[in-house]
Amino acid sequence: MKREKKKLPKSQVQLTVEIENDVLGKYRQGSLAALSAKANIPGFRKGHIPEKILVEHYGEAMILSEMAERAIPDLLTKAMIEEKITPLILPEVSVESLNPFRFTAIITSFPEITLEKWEDVSVPKKKIVVSEKEKEKVIDELRERFIERKPVDRPAKDGDFVEISFFGKTPDGVPLEGTESKMHPVVLGKGQLLSDFEKELIGMKTGEEKTFTMTFPKDYGAQHLSGKPVVFDINMVGVYEQVLPMVDDAFAQKIFGETASAESMRLEIEKILLEKAENEERSRRENELLEIWNKKATMDLPDIFVQEEMTNMKEFLKDRVQQMGFTWEQHLANMKKTEEDFEKENWPEAEKRSRERLIIGYLLDLSEISIPEKNIQHFAHELFHEELPPHTHHNHDHNITKNSELWKRAEHRLRVEALFDRFLGIQKKKESSEK
Repeated sequence: MKREKKKLPKSQVQLTVEIENDVLGKYRQGSLAALSAKANIPGFRKGHIPEKILVEHYGEAMILSEMAERAIPDLLTKAMIEEKITPLILPEVSVESLNPFRFTAIITSFPEITLEKWEDVSVPKKKIVVSEKEKEKVIDELRERFIERKPVDRPAKDGDFVEISFFGKTPDGVPLEGTESKMHPVVLGKGQLLSDFEKELIGMKTGEEKTFTMTFPKDYGAQHLSGKPVVFDINMVGVYEQVLPMVDDAFAQKIFGETASAESMRLEIEKILLEKAENEERSRRENELLEIWNKKATMDLPDIFVQEEMTNMKEFLKDRVQQMGFTWEQHLANMKKTEEDFEKENWPEAEKRSRERLIIGYLLDLSEISIPEKNIQHFAHELFHEELPPHTHHNHDHNITKNSELWKRAEHRLRVEALFDRFLGIQKKKESSEK
């Protein structure tokens, strides 16, 4: 068997294989035997049909095609083993010649990665500080969550919560779609309504009615309303003053339990903000570390990895779009893009992510990081429970075997985390069960 290897871009290899006639003979005989076993030729028993009759019945081209189907997988596998080529996907094979029998295979192989001085990398940690302004912002958000609304017998003003019923129509009295609502809640001054509409609500009292005309902005989303005058009939159903709770022990107990105090609440908020900032700083350092490795690494990245990452990116975005109540096609239409536009625009990001995934795998192999089985088992159970649909009853003693996909994912994620811990200088601390 003669063969010729040629390197191609993007970690592809062109392998040409030529077979001697004596080697090819056994594949021809095997093909003839297979055809003989299934042929229905009058006057001959299956499995006992002479070669000459088979050639007359099927034709030489059919026999050669059967022979190629048998010979190519066998001979190509042997050639790839000898050349130490590991294919990522099925090779693309084309027959170049029948006499002598020669075929060419385009093989996409795993890329060779070179990453020099990868251990001589560090990313300094920034000092984490939580300001009083940040803590007060959280407290203000919590106060907003527990705000009290008291009905008042006075004209509505900015900051009030009001409920309104309204009906919109053309100046000729024709009702307009999308301009009617009952008991519609609004906080005045928050920009929840168009400014020209909201200013008409200021000064109205509970039970008061009003009719006014306003012109919608030209860039308004609904085309049948943009730039058009609309007559509104409004009924002020209720006006409520919003009263923020005092920041005292009682307020703290509503949020953190009956043993909390205003002081302990502030300390707990600071602790939560510090933890959030620590996580954000770790993510920043991880990303910077990956960028450094990415710049140092050389590899001839196959398109198959990039396309796989592109598919992952699209599936993630499709889920988010669906949660917002749109289809993927509607999202593309809103963005004025085609599927091809999306892939072209996001291809560089998919390439970057693919390179980073391969680099992490490469470094994990070099680092020989191992995780205790009990840690993997515990984390695999956490993943299992996280991925269950909401309100699902499940067995807490769910058995996760070492060969399961969940075990492998848990082990990989823990190894990746340990790799970053090593380079970011993070020492693991015992975490309480409460955390």
